[in-house]
Amino acid sequence: MHPVPSLGGSCCSDQVAREQSGIETRQDVLVYTSDPFATTTRIVGDVNVTLFIASSAADTDFMVKLLDVATDGRAYNLADTAVRTRYRNGYQAPALLQPGKVYPVTLTGTGGRNFDESTPKVARNRVVHGPAHASFVEFTTQSP
Repeated sequence: MHPVPSLGGSCCSDQVAREQSGIETRQDVLVYTSDPFATTTRIVGDVNVTLFIASSAADTDFMVKLLDVATDGRAYNLADTAVRTRYRNGYQAPALLQPGKVYPVTLTGTGGRNFDESTPKVARNRVVHGPAHASFVEFTTQSP
């Protein structure tokens, strides 16, 4: 009953980079951090994230953010996206989840009718890990 807020970014807010470290400390947010890049790196093109998920609900939302973390711990959003899981196969093929079943979901854009769904429902969501369920981030880099 306490959804994670959107703070800046292109998905659901004011399309501005904002400091995210306060959101990262929430107990209901997963954070994955890589080692620092050895050289200055430019990300070009789309950022796609594939997660293997399961939920207690027939429909739920997932949001991902790619952040640039400074040496002092401040984290700024570079890209973000969300998916309403019923549209995981596209808007033309809505399909509800079977609670507890694991599904691959690739996040490439926003979706769902967030503007008129007003009844909240608690969903217990999981990101599944392991050799058969390797979630990943894909993007193209370019040295400046």
